[in-house]
Amino acid sequence: MMEELLKENISIETEPKSKTVIIQELGNRLCQSGYTDQAYTDAMLATEKMYETVVGFGLAIPHGQSDTVHHSGMAIMAFPQGTIWDDQIVKMVIALAAKERDHLRMLTDIAIVCSGQEEVNQLACSSIDTIAQAFTAKE
Repeated sequence: MMEELLKENISIETEPKSKTVIIQELGNRLCQSGYTDQAYTDAMLATEKMYETVVGFGLAIPHGQSDTVHHSGMAIMAFPQGTIWDDQIVKMVIALAAKERDHLRMLTDIAIVCSGQEEVNQLACSSIDTIAQAFTAKE
């Protein structure tokens, strides 16, 4: 079974970028790691035009409605100084590629780890290892 979060898919201390560039970079990582096809990046960009993906607490979770997900996984960019996403400041962006059966569980896991503004801010200033551990720690 493939890990849902690879350390090489986590970027920390990221300089602010446009949300389109962020989604393209995270989508490319998901594709290069074998989670998705390149078409999934286009699906994430299309979803972004239709729905708000900022979920609060300085967190955005771009995702796509696509059958090009091979394995459930995610890619993360942390912005300790924040970056503008629509009209809000986000500190973390988690690109989610989930097989249907994993979607709700993965969102629940993210909600537990990123349960408030303080948690998101702390995680955004953490090391790659700390972020990886937060999302891969099992009960």
